[in-house]
Amino acid sequence: MKDILLMIDDKKSKGLYIKYLEKDSYVNDDSLSYINKLCLIYGSTRKGRMESYRYYFGKVNKVPIWIANDICLFPLFAPKNKANIWFNTIQVVSAISINSYLTKVIFTNRESVIINSNIRTFNKQLTRARNFIEVINRLA
Repeated sequence: MKDILLMIDDKKSKGLYIKYLEKDSYVNDDSLSYINKLCLIYGSTRKGRMESYRYYFGKVNKVPIWIANDICLFPLFAPKNKANIWFNTIQVVSAISINSYLTKVIFTNRESVIINSNIRTFNKQLTRARNFIEVINRLA
């Protein structure tokens, strides 16, 4: 699980595409249910993790979900948006603007993806998630 790079709901197959460091996979679940299952493995629920974020940072939309030390997922768009992509903060090295509506995301394994989003939107979500990780690490 720790090697998750990103996750995308596949509306056609009604499954979830998961890109890992060394492989790709499909699961017969949607992203929110799958994330909730990951959270339950570590003793909480997705809603509990969202509540934890809001406790520290206030009420915001598109909340990052800290699951474990090596998994902190953040949504690019609203989680129920069909274009949403979940990224694992831990695996993101950087993002580069290609133009005003495309961004290249580079991962720890040097792979990259080009997403249909501007750099500002991506960096805002990445920063939220990294700030949350800093708070969690200070508490540990």
